[in-house]
Amino acid sequence: MKGIVKKAYALPKVKDLFNFDPTSDLSLNNLHSSVERAITWILNFAGIFAFIMLMYASFLYVTSYGDEAKAETAKKTIIWTVAGIAVIVMARIIMTIVKGEVER
Repeated sequence: MKGIVKKAYALPKVKDLFNFDPTSDLSLNNLHSSVERAITWILNFAGIFAFIMLMYASFLYVTSYGDEAKAETAKKTIIWTVAGIAVIVMARIIMTIVKGEVER
């Protein structure tokens, strides 16, 4: 059947993140690279989740139609989402600084 995809082309990138071979060389550089990939993956996921939450809270605010309780809930969600985005950005900055210091 020609229409069926026979290979998953996204698999090699996911395999690099979760692949663990107990017989491989467990050097500090290899460990550093694995930790960096895991943290980057987690921060990317958190950023996507924060964006989705911001869109959801904006939708709640727009559809509150003057209901103060719904508008207040939406405002709180927006504030906490922006705070979460600030934490994600600060985590990226800290990761970059630590990476620079470790590589020296």
